[in-house]
Amino acid sequence: MLKVSIKKIILYIFVLIFFSPSNLIAETLYFECPEKISKILVSENFNYKEGDEIGLNLIKIDNKDQNIKLSIQYKNNKEKKFKHKIKNETVENSTLGFTVNNNKSESNLNFEENYSFVEVKNTYVFTKKIFYWSRNNKNNQVNKYEYIATSRCKKINKESYFTNLKKDEPKKKKVKKVKKETIEKNIKGERIFALSWDGYNDLILGTLTFDEGNLVGKINFELPNNHGNCFGTYVLSTIKGTWSILCDHNNMNASGTLLWNNKTGEVNGNGKDEKNNKVKFKVKKPN
Repeated sequence: MLKVSIKKIILYIFVLIFFSPSNLIAETLYFECPEKISKILVSENFNYKEGDEIGLNLIKIDNKDQNIKLSIQYKNNKEKKFKHKIKNETVENSTLGFTVNNNKSESNLNFEENYSFVEVKNTYVFTKKIFYWSRNNKNNQVNKYEYIATSRCKKINKESYFTNLKKDEPKKKKVKKVKKETIEKNIKGERIFALSWDGYNDLILGTLTFDEGNLVGKINFELPNNHGNCFGTYVLSTIKGTWSILCDHNNMNASGTLLWNNKTGEVNGNGKDEKNNKVKFKVKKPN
């Protein structure tokens, strides 16, 4: 009887370990994410313009033990093979998703990529800010550019993920066809918003260009006191989102979260700038 009880205990422990919650929720997800330039901030010897779809990201997300590990492989539309941007790196969680950075600095090269992911209906959208500088020792030519890109990911299976990695050319026609059909069904437009920024006494007015079907958009306004323009982007989930802006004046920048009433169209945003000053804006519902 004692031997039988010991066997039962061992079997019970094995079942608990093997079928523990951490093992049940562990999964690996795969995504295909075409990348499009939404704003060019600096351009020296840069052969793209705003609105260009410039490449394809293949993303693998390992969700194990409450830690998300991310791998990103990217192929520019002019290249034939994917290259690793991020390899099995633990990300930083945020209220709406996660962020991850990819930076490289050498004597003749400086490269910074900042990704911000938001989960939307079993997939992800992300914004990416890129700064690149390099110098060619042979002709002393400098390549320098900085831009903001956006992407809406499509969930794929493991087989499709590895099949894409082996191909010489991306599925350009298929991707463009899907995006064209989506855009035709989207609700698009431009609306005025009011913004308050600690340090400025006046209420600031600007425009917000939105694309509710793809849940991304642009923010544009001019600062008082002849301080120049500010430009930014936002990404929405069902009712929440994130936003970020960059200004000409002293490279001021700010970011935060927003709430979107998808029934009335009203948007409220809150955040802070790099000096911890509060930034708030409100987009009224359309007439």
